[in-house]
Amino acid sequence: QIQAKYNCDVYLMDPTPRAKIHVEEYLSGKSFTGDIQKDYLDNIKNLTVDHSKLHFIPKGLWDHEGQLKFYKQSNDQYVSRSLVDGMFSDSFDIVDVTTLPTDITIDLLKMDIEGAECRVLNHMLDVGIKPKYLLVEFDLLLKGKDPNGETKQVIERLLRSGYKLLKNENWNITFGIQS
Repeated sequence: QIQAKYNCDVYLMDPTPRAKIHVEEYLSGKSFTGDIQKDYLDNIKNLTVDHSKLHFIPKGLWDHEGQLKFYKQSNDQYVSRSLVDGMFSDSFDIVDVTTLPTDITIDLLKMDIEGAECRVLNHMLDVGIKPKYLLVEFDLLLKGKDPNGETKQVIERLLRSGYKLLKNENWNITFGIQS
C-alpha cells in the first residue's frame, strides 16, 4: 500500500522461504499459495503498484554481513523464524544476513525481526542511519527473552539520539525523529 500511495521505493528483507515464494507469486500475478489472511487480500487486490519499485532482498537483517543460523519454530505451520538463539527451537537453516544500507535515505523502517531488533537498531545508530520513522516490534521483551534489559537500553538510546516515542501498543512502538 505504501508504494502505491506514495510512489516510493520499498525494500523488503526476509530470508524465510515462504516470503520468497509469496513475493514471487505477487510479482507474477499468480494466485497465492499457503495461508493468506482475507483482509490482506482485500487490501491489496485493487492497488496499482509499480513493481519496478519493489525490491526484495532474501537476507536477514543483522548488525554485520555474513551467514547465520536461522532458527525455526517447533510448529512448521508458523512462518516466523529468528536469527537469535533461544527464541524458537534448536532446528535451523543457514541464511545470508546483511546490514541496513547506508547509500539510500530511509524515510520509514518497519521491523518485525523476531528478537534481532536491538542489535540492528544499535548498529543503525552506530553507523549514523536515522530513518524519519521507526516501527519496531520488540520481540525480546514481548516473548520474555530479554534478561539483560537490551530492549529498554536501545529505546533509551533512540530517545537520546533524537527520536520521540509516538505510540506504544504492547511493545509495538512507533518512533519519529525530532527535527
